[in-house]
Amino acid sequence: MPAFDKNTTMKFILIALFQILPFLIFGQLPHWEAAIIANNTWRYLEPTSQPPVTWKNVGFNDNSWATGQGGFGYADGDDNTIVDPAVSIYLRKEFNVIDPSAISDVLFDIDYDDGYIAYLNGHEIARSSTMATAGQDPAYNQISDGEHEAEMYDGGFPEETIVDANLLISGTNCLSIQIHNWSANSSDMSAIPFLFFRITDGSNNYQTTPTWFVPPIEDLETELPLVLIETYGQSIPNNSAITAQMGVVYNGVGSTNSPDDIPNEYNGRISIEVRGSSSQMFPKKQYEIETQDLGGAPMDVPLLGMPSEND
Repeated sequence: MPAFDKNTTMKFILIALFQILPFLIFGQLPHWEAAIIANNTWRYLEPTSQPPVTWKNVGFNDNSWATGQGGFGYADGDDNTIVDPAVSIYLRKEFNVIDPSAISDVLFDIDYDDGYIAYLNGHEIARSSTMATAGQDPAYNQISDGEHEAEMYDGGFPEETIVDANLLISGTNCLSIQIHNWSANSSDMSAIPFLFFRITDGSNNYQTTPTWFVPPIEDLETELPLVLIETYGQSIPNNSAITAQMGVVYNGVGSTNSPDDIPNEYNGRISIEVRGSSSQMFPKKQYEIETQDLGGAPMDVPLLGMPSEND
């Protein structure tokens, strides 16, 4: 179950809107939809004893559990349902799958504090490094092995795990998650989960993905140029530029371009910062970029047929 943190490598792919319009209008191409988003309504439990082992399975009777809108937790300002400070909370979300054969890929995303284990139809699909060994279900009152701070409330991204699409079944499915805190007296707690499907036909049976969601770049092939920016884990500020690496891929008219191609229009150092005033509050940012030489001095370069310039 490979997992990666989108904060570790931030890659921005600049693509004209018309590239995806056929998708949106006709639904002819594979596309991503959200089976579950955090602010859906969930069943949740603040346990005072160990839940039955079947709590994570489809068909478990959770009528005695409370109902609330995700995310869950306290203190970070990212919680729609605020819970009392505790070692753990348990979450369940049943959802309907229309046609499993039309789903080629599944992604599980979660922003959390401090540790978690997630299950799909009773099968473990992900756990954080702050929890015990894989395959072992911790007790409800077991603290996490370490601390992990939520990221999204501070402009970051959730962690992402690739899930085996064969775990889905036709009809009712269940995503179950247990969140564990660093201590019963911890200053905060967060549980903000998502489940995404890659749909291979023209159907639209699920929810729209959040604005921050970016499909895995391995899926991308386009005749439009690609601009890929590597920030080496740095957040892009709005008051001072950071140093980053930029690659531009363009294989010519009629040829496809992929993130796996070697950058051939530009491959070098840049500085980058968020640009704009009121637009900084929008989910999709504007950026100011300067091409630079190895010493950090401005360097004029021609990009995609435009005159040489560095800004």
